[in-house]
This record gives sequence, C-alpha cells and structure tokens, in this order.
Amino acid sequence: MSTPITNTETVDSVFSNIGDFIDSFPARIHVNTRGKLIVIHRTELNFLPECLLALILPNGLQPLFENKGATRETALPCTRIDPSVLSWLLNSFQKLTRDTYLQSNWISQSFPGTSASILLIEYCDIFVVPQDLKPVTLELKKEVLNNVLRQNKVFQDLLERKSDSNSSFPEYALMDLLCCSGFSAKDKWMKRIKEPGRTSICSYNLVCMRCSDLKTDQDDSISYKLLLFWRKPSSKCWWIPSTQKLNGRTVRVWKRKTWVLEVNVFGNDSPLQSL
Repeated sequence: MSTPITNTETVDSVFSNIGDFIDSFPARIHVNTRGKLIVIHRTELNFLPECLLALILPNGLQPLFENKGATRETALPCTRIDPSVLSWLLNSFQKLTRDTYLQSNWISQSFPGTSASILLIEYCDIFVVPQDLKPVTLELKKEVLNNVLRQNKVFQDLLERKSDSNSSFPEYALMDLLCCSGFSAKDKWMKRIKEPGRTSICSYNLVCMRCSDLKTDQDDSISYKLLLFWRKPSSKCWWIPSTQKLNGRTVRVWKRKTWVLEVNVFGNDSPLQSL
C-alpha cells in the first residue's frame, strides 16, 4: 500500500506549541459561533486537533494574548464552523480525554495510558454546469445540493469510482488506510451541514483509532503512517464529475472534495515525542 502522505499538503499551524502559553489565555474563552455563544475552558485547547483550533481561532493566538474572549462582550468571532458541529466536537473530545477505552489500540499497546482518535473533515463544493443554453436556477442548485446531501456515506464516491475503473488513484490508498484503522467502508458521516449562502456541504467523522486485536507488523506499519498525521493536519483535494437529470434537464455536476485529516493522541503521550 503506497502511503497517501506523499499526496497531501500539510497545513502550516501556529498552534503546535499552544500548551506553552495556556496559562496566558483567559480561563474561559467565549466564542461567538455564527451567532451562538460557546464557552471553552482554556485547558480544552490542549486536547483539540490543530485543524479544529484553526476553525475556532482563525486569527491565531494573538487575540487570546490580548485577553479577548474573556467575556461575552469580547467574544471571539467564529464563522467557519456550524455551532452544533462545534458543540458536538468539543463534547466528543472531552469524552476522549476522560475515557481510556482503547485497550486493543496499537497506541495503547505500545504506550500504556494513551489513546488516539482520527478526525476527518470533508468540504464538498458543488458546481452545476447546464448541458443546454438555459441558466442554472437557484431551485436547480438546491435540488442538486439536496441530492448530494442524501449521499451520506463517507467513501461512497470513491467506492463507486473504484468499481467503475481499473485505474489507481492516491485517494484509494488513503481510503484503505482509514478502513484499516477505525473506519468502515460502510460508514456514514456523523455530522453533515449545508453551508449558508453556498452550494457546499461540510461533513465530519470522528473515530477511535484501532487496529486488529492480534497485533501484526502490518498494524505497526499502518499505525506509524497515521502517526505522521499527529499534530500535522493534512489535506487532499480531488474532483468528481457526474451527470444528473432533474426536472427534464440534464446537467453536469462537479464536486470538489477536500479532505482534512488529523490524528489526536491523548494521555501520557511523551513517549511519542521521538516519532
């Protein structure tokens, strides 16, 4: 299996040493998430993946150094994620930091007292191209958007393209890697949100990283590959074309999918510093 990491772009981050500055931030950080106030305790920032921190704090750490977000009146603006999704992710990561239930996990076996999760985010931008001279109406775009929204399986497009083609694409290696470490080929997105004012859908999945119960050399290889995504969120973008017939019209639909993947390690992770 070729590693998909050579086919991704690593996202530069200002959050890699956030733990060194935690005590300089407000104890309770108020975030105005698309009109809804969400309060995050500063210690939670230690356990959140960097790709999520980038959504919560689009201006980096500087506002926190200036004590912004300490009160409702100085709440930090956050427009890049839906408030219901942010609340779900915060609750999920709080649970992961409290529980150590990954006893069969490679991370736990090799480094007792640790566990790991995989966060996968998909940004799907949809473009509708007519096959006739008529303009694309807003109603037509909404119908295409709803059709895509109903296709809620994580790997649906990749599996369909793989069955229709003998070609090899880097995305297949990434899919195989994920399916060996916590995901299933039949998985559905846990959260799916239509972005306001756009023909776009954001989807989210958070799974416990695992390998087989009987630890093998292949498990070691898979886990080490995934650990390269630890504190290094990476993205992969590709296009998927299709043809749809809606209300008597044939249109070409292009989906631009961007996956952001990051592995999070919880607990006594100091032995992993050397990896």
